Amino acid sequence: VLDEFRLAKPHGVTRLLADGRPAIGDLLAADSTERAASAGLPRFVVEHAEVRDGELDFVDESRTPRYEEPFQDLDLALERISTLPQEDGTHLLTAEFSTGARIRWQGKEAFQPLRLDGTLAIDGALAPRWSEVFAGTLPIQLTAGRLGVTLPYHVEQDSAGAFVVTLSGAGATLRSVAARPRGGEADWLRLGEVQASGMTVQWPQRTATIQRVSVASP
Repeated sequence: VLDEFRLAKPHGVTRLLADGRPAIGDLLAADSTERAASAGLPRFVVEHAEVRDGELDFVDESRTPRYEEPFQDLDLALERISTLPQEDGTHLLTAEFSTGARIRWQGKEAFQPLRLDGTLAIDGALAPRWSEVFAGTLPIQLTAGRLGVTLPYHVEQDSAGAFVVTLSGAGATLRSVAARPRGGEADWLRLGEVQASGMTVQWPQRTATIQRVSVASP
C-alpha cells in the first residue's frame, strides 16, 4: 500500500523503429505476454499519485525523414488505484499545452476482473500536429484546424480473457480546417466546421456507427 507518490518533471520517449514496431516490441512478444497473464497482476493499492510538468517525445523512425514531435507540460493525477479483487479505483489525467490544447481523461477501473469506464476529452488540439503523428503517411495533409474529441468508453475482460471495448456517444469536431495534397503549396479545401456525433464503436465485433455528420462552409 502506497499512500502518496509524486514525480516532478519526468521525461519519456515513445519510439517507433524503422520496421514500424514500437521500441519495446520485444517486451510485448507473445511468449512474454502469456507468461505475464498467467502470473496475474501484482496486488497493490496507491491512494494518490501525481506527475507534474512531464515531457514526452514521440519519434517515428519508420518515416523518411525521421519524424519527431515533443509533448510538454503533462500533468497526471491518480486517485485510489487498486488491483485487489473487487476493488475500484479512479483516475484523472489532465494535460495542457502551450498551443492551447487541453486533454482530460477521467475514469474508474477495477481489476480481477478487469473493468474500465471513463471519458477521454481533447479540446483545442492543433489538427495538423496530431494528424502528422497519427496519419503522417496519408496523401492529404491538414494545414489548419482545431480538433475536439469526446470518447466515453467501457472496457471489460470476458470469461475467456478477451477484451471487449465499447465507445458509446462519442463525438469529434474540426473547426477552421484546411487541407492540401501532401507536399502541395496551396490549400484545396477549407471548411468552417466538420462535426460527427453519436458515434458508437464495438470491439471485437468490429462495428462502428455515426448518427450524424454536419459540414459548415467557412
